[in-house]
Amino acid sequence: MRNIYCITMVLVMISTSTIHAEEKKKLAVMPLASINVEKHIVQNLENAMLVEAMRLKKFSVISASDINAMLGLEKTKEMLGCTELSCAAEVGGALNADMMVTGSLGKLGSKLTINLNLFDLRDKKVANRVQEDVVYNEEHFLQAMKASVAKLMEHFRNKVNRQSVDEYFEKSQKERKAFSDLLSKLK
Repeated sequence: MRNIYCITMVLVMISTSTIHAEEKKKLAVMPLASINVEKHIVQNLENAMLVEAMRLKKFSVISASDINAMLGLEKTKEMLGCTELSCAAEVGGALNADMMVTGSLGKLGSKLTINLNLFDLRDKKVANRVQEDVVYNEEHFLQAMKASVAKLMEHFRNKVNRQSVDEYFEKSQKERKAFSDLLSKLK
């Protein structure tokens, strides 16, 4: 009976640690600031940015509407164009986010410039910055945003994958050792 209890406890520990290893980091995707860009274009590109971030399936994504609900519309408007780490840390702390994407769209002459920033709020550092220029033609904007998000997240995505795998194997080795030790004691 004691053997069954001990084995059950080990299995519960293993399943609990696996569940915790799969928890996703929270990524806040802030609304984009805009300079000379039509409102409908900004909204469409914000949606595209959000979808691309969600497509990675590495993060629990907090959208602009979630942010508005949590912080209020006025506070969210104040944070538009937040490109400094101190600003991002303040907002991220209020949202309990691990990472944050901020950015802006600007029209200058015949070009649309997409600027995106990825902040690692837990390590308090700028993880990546991306700038993409595209001819000011709405047919090209969506692809440019997708490329910008992919470039922005590439650096961190690789780090997350490697870190998650290392953590999983480290925990797995400890659990196998504990299980093996327990079985030896039961013999």
